[in-house]
Amino acid sequence: MRPHPSLSFPTAREMVSTLYFWWLAYLRSSLDFWWICQQKGKCEDPRLVKVWTDFGDIYQYKSIIHWWNEHGERLFNNPQTEMSMLAPRGSGIKVLTDKDLVNPFPEMLCLAVPFSMDPLQASTFMFDTWKKALMFGAHIPSCAKYQIRNFDGKSKKTIVSAYQSIALEKCVKQTQTGERINNWGCYEMGIYLKLGRQEISQQIEKNSKSAAVKKQRSIRSLFCQNKLSAAKYISNVEVGIFPSIKDVEKIPRWTKDQEISLVQAVAAGEWRGLGWFYKEHEFMFPSKVPSFTEDITQSQKVLSKLDSFSSVETRF
Repeated sequence: MRPHPSLSFPTAREMVSTLYFWWLAYLRSSLDFWWICQQKGKCEDPRLVKVWTDFGDIYQYKSIIHWWNEHGERLFNNPQTEMSMLAPRGSGIKVLTDKDLVNPFPEMLCLAVPFSMDPLQASTFMFDTWKKALMFGAHIPSCAKYQIRNFDGKSKKTIVSAYQSIALEKCVKQTQTGERINNWGCYEMGIYLKLGRQEISQQIEKNSKSAAVKKQRSIRSLFCQNKLSAAKYISNVEVGIFPSIKDVEKIPRWTKDQEISLVQAVAAGEWRGLGWFYKEHEFMFPSKVPSFTEDITQSQKVLSKLDSFSSVETRF
């Protein structure tokens, strides 16, 4: 299979539309990964040490583009999930690897289809498999050190909103009194992020207190679920897995002295202190540095930068 040029291993500019962009976004959201960078790799969890060794101190780079140009291809080429997961589950179709074939067929996608399968069903399954293969790039990556994991449609929908949820909550806590978002709670933040079904009209809410209360509870719950998903994405990316929201075994990472120093560093604002989101936006979107007028509020600046994360094209 010869992938379309735009679907081959992404350049630094193209990477923004892929899951690799979010891999880095979540890794930079990890307090423990930030701390191991400050500790120059001194950590008692070998999984985190391995990720730090491979990814390096990502905080030393001016932008995600600079980091990607130096490390992206070494860690992720070729971009791919396990080929056995490309075929629809339960379809009976098998994706053949070079090991399955007497004579390999480079740059081609080889499938085994049961004779008993209905022709129309087989056509649908094969087309779905072909689309997935194109999305992930060239055939059979044997050397990719880190690979995008297979994920379902429901899970992928939370990747962007979960990240925005934890970022917005942190920004809300840091805004000055009197700002629009300063008093926002889970409901207001969930409404802004358009979580869940929000079709209930204002008139119905006004006439039905129970409907309004139900909507508020639902939005609050969804916002909390997104925060929980973000925490799981982070815990998995810390051990080199993405995207995944599976539980990760907890292993002690720091000595008592390191833990004390970490608490002090966070309290001093060294980790995501005031203005951190502006710097994060500049790192993730180096070509999208917005220019604001003098009369724009802090809330407007934060929300504008937050919207950038949901406005990027996504190929997943």
